[in-house]
Amino acid sequence: MINRVFVTVLVFISIPLLLSACNNSGEVDPKHFEGARQFSLDDVKEVRLIRDESFRIGSSQTVNDIGAVAADKSGRVFVANDYNKRIEVFDEFGNHAESLGGLGSDPGDYRDPAYLKVQADYLFAFDNALNRVYKYDLPELELTGVTKLGGVMKSLNIDSLSSAKPVNLKVMADGNYLVGFQVVKSTEDRRLVYYRINGSGNVISDQMFTFPSRKLHVDRTMDPPLIMMMPYESEILIQTDSVGRIYSIDTDHFLISLIDSIGHVSDTRHYPIEKADLISSELVDLFTDTFQRRAIRRADLPEQWPALSHAFIDDRNRMWVASIVSNPDLHQWYVLSPDGAPLATFDRSREEQIVAVAGETVYIKSYNANRYSDEVKRYTLKF
Repeated sequence: MINRVFVTVLVFISIPLLLSACNNSGEVDPKHFEGARQFSLDDVKEVRLIRDESFRIGSSQTVNDIGAVAADKSGRVFVANDYNKRIEVFDEFGNHAESLGGLGSDPGDYRDPAYLKVQADYLFAFDNALNRVYKYDLPELELTGVTKLGGVMKSLNIDSLSSAKPVNLKVMADGNYLVGFQVVKSTEDRRLVYYRINGSGNVISDQMFTFPSRKLHVDRTMDPPLIMMMPYESEILIQTDSVGRIYSIDTDHFLISLIDSIGHVSDTRHYPIEKADLISSELVDLFTDTFQRRAIRRADLPEQWPALSHAFIDDRNRMWVASIVSNPDLHQWYVLSPDGAPLATFDRSREEQIVAVAGETVYIKSYNANRYSDEVKRYTLKF
């Protein structure tokens, strides 16, 4: 299935530079581009991913419903088993080595393992149903920390946040967490508020920033109304690196702002890029559900896709960005250095998802229709 899920956001943030970025309609202020460093994507070096044919993860015997993936520098791969609700560990050859946790509610158990991250000498796992973060020491994989996030917002004594649920988590360089809490008033009024949380589950910052959450489209011509996320909406992505910086990535304009751990903007980068036209028939073809297809045909569609689909930071603080091109079957990827300079570019199928990068080793998840199973393959990127 092609992954084209985007989110429209309007950022209201306590950082002066970001406050001036958007107007009330959500459009980025042109003056914000004037202050940003400009990076050209015209002459970026084209590279290839070289497949390791001996490595494959994913089968009915190990795990066929793969969620989040992480990898350490020794070549071990950690895979969230969405079906069995545990973390599977594979060695550098792709052999299954052990499992962490299982379905349950005790410390170390899982119900919805939604996030995995290797940072420094630790593996972090976030369970979206239990509202917990688990911290494992590497290489032994001993569970040494359990952080409970459920009910954290009640400690602030703010009525509007008392029932907010943690839905987005990033590990900070100091071992604390940047957590996005979901506040829902209605399908039209949903937002994320971000705070820093320590390993004991205590709030250790003022509100870092807040913005509207994933926009829901409501088709009221159906009974009952159909509620769905439209795949063409842009969003603000939040990422963190190993030296304490926070990245705010505007996918509509390929605009990246760097924020330090106390909320100050240190740099803004803009990458001018030609956005792809949105063809309504191609959009409808992304869906097989009859009611969703009808809802899309009735919706007011934008003329273009956002510039970007998704982005993440690797273990060397390089940013990997998937841009949307006119070919509906491809993403054009860019690798950016920590200082923002484009290092490399390559094309991959939109049905493939880059899920982890360790050094020059790239792990890609895709669906194998012949095996009826998700699988993870390993590649080497030669710069």
